[in-house]
Amino acid sequence: MSATRLSPPPTWSWNEWLFDPKLSGGAVLDLHIHDLDLIAWMLGKPKAIYASGVKTKTGGLDTVFTTTTGHAGGGVGFAEGCLEMAAEFPFTMGLKIHLEGGTIEFSSRLAPSVLVAAADGGVAHPEVPQPEVPSVGSAGTAGNIEALGGYFVEVNYFVDCLDKGEKPATVTAEEAKFAVELCLAATNSMESGKVVTL
Repeated sequence: MSATRLSPPPTWSWNEWLFDPKLSGGAVLDLHIHDLDLIAWMLGKPKAIYASGVKTKTGGLDTVFTTTTGHAGGGVGFAEGCLEMAAEFPFTMGLKIHLEGGTIEFSSRLAPSVLVAAADGGVAHPEVPQPEVPSVGSAGTAGNIEALGGYFVEVNYFVDCLDKGEKPATVTAEEAKFAVELCLAATNSMESGKVVTL
């Protein structure tokens, strides 16, 4: 399984706080976390992680390549994350999963965005359901949150859990903590040049 998440520098961030690794954690904790979390969710928790990358002048690990191994089913994960693409490069998310029965690919830059190729032949492009997001007025907010689709749904779910006094069940605090641990292990591996066992 391999995942890619690439972005131009986040110049849109308030007071450019995303450029300060002490505040944002750099690309590892800002965007790479989503792919490391997905790999662990789909393949199971890895036993080892190895990462290499490039730090920016501010010290942020903003280009990172991470390999995960020791997943229960024998799978191997790879993730690439970067917040240093050229300004005109479009934000890109991608995922490839190689299975015994075929290959699945998702790319935010392709239409259709999902391809399923069976090992015995044939290609399908299943339709991906889109989250229902209220308009700005009915969301009770300003800005462009309605254009964020899934992000709005995630934040709305979390706020609903808080309002109801319920623990989130879709993504637990323990799962989120493990995703952060993966990112810290990747950073440790990159800085030490060694495989980190989990």
